[in-house]
Amino acid sequence: MRTLNVLLVDDEEGIRLGIKRVLQKFILEIPEFEEQISFEVEAVDSVSGFLSAIKDKKFDLYVLDYLLKDGNGVDLLKKINSPSPQVTIMISAHSTLSLTIEATKNGAFDFIIKPFGPSEIKAAVKRAVEYFLLLERNENFEREKKKIRFEFISVLAHELKSPINAIESYLNLMVESYLGDKLSEYANIISRSKSRIQDMRKLITDLLDLTRIEAGSRNRVIEEINLKEILSNCVESVNFQAQKRGIIIKSIVDGELLMFADKTDMEILLNNLLTNAVKYNVDNGSVDISIRRDISDSDSEKIFIECSDSGIGIAEEDQKKLFGEFSRVKNDKTRNIAGSGLGLSIVKKVLSYYDGEINLESKVNFGSKFSIVLNEIKGK
Repeated sequence: MRTLNVLLVDDEEGIRLGIKRVLQKFILEIPEFEEQISFEVEAVDSVSGFLSAIKDKKFDLYVLDYLLKDGNGVDLLKKINSPSPQVTIMISAHSTLSLTIEATKNGAFDFIIKPFGPSEIKAAVKRAVEYFLLLERNENFEREKKKIRFEFISVLAHELKSPINAIESYLNLMVESYLGDKLSEYANIISRSKSRIQDMRKLITDLLDLTRIEAGSRNRVIEEINLKEILSNCVESVNFQAQKRGIIIKSIVDGELLMFADKTDMEILLNNLLTNAVKYNVDNGSVDISIRRDISDSDSEKIFIECSDSGIGIAEEDQKKLFGEFSRVKNDKTRNIAGSGLGLSIVKKVLSYYDGEINLESKVNFGSKFSIVLNEIKGK
């Protein structure tokens, strides 16, 4: 059970004693927040008592009388300046529209009129507590969002700083003529610099893709597309890197497989699968990718994509975190393999557009197989 601190301010002793008695016996169940709430009530009779109380203690809920012997409740509202959530209920023997507006503008959540019974104060407190818990949850969400954003930027800065530092080192070697005066003597470090630049470009491209998907700002066009043609183009784009390492890519598609989808979505999906299958493969290895349609279910047509490789494989403990942002498997075999760590998280976000799912089967030193199921978007 959780206890909320209540500060009650009223210059009528009967009101103070009555509200305090009701709330200190009141156990409030809030099922939607999975909370059980009790109340610790401190009661004072003046503005000076209020100022003394808030000096040393944080209160979650305030119950303030409008007319006090040394001031009024609206003035007290202006003095509540806690960064943490708190909710205020105003009470008064007089109700006017101007008073209600003034109190609300200054932060009052609710307004109840004297005289009132236990059921009325309980109902008002229940509403106030529900609002308090909502504010608290939102504050926690914002705090978590800032933390995630900070971690994201920190990782991004690290991923960009590493290749920049390497390129700067290579350039310094050239400036100092460390290897001699002939350009040909620097061919190797020029090649390494170009490779690092390509890594940064890939990271930036992946980051832009991820940002556009998250923001929903990319203009997606759902039309009938040819998956066989898209796959052929994707294979061609990675084939140069594959051939340099003797990796053979085989693709199988059910005829001219047509599907209603966004073309860029499918390019992102297939490019990421193939790029990873080549990147994390062994020399003289193989990549097999297939796409087929299942029409056994009359209510929906599903597209099945499978991409398997003969690569280094992924340990079971690493598979669980593989689809997170900036998540990369780090071990002796992957140390020199560049990557943004965003590819598979982008794939998963693309799949959400198609109520899709992705599964992984992998064994260290025996390769990996990614299996994807897409639900086709029906054309008009």
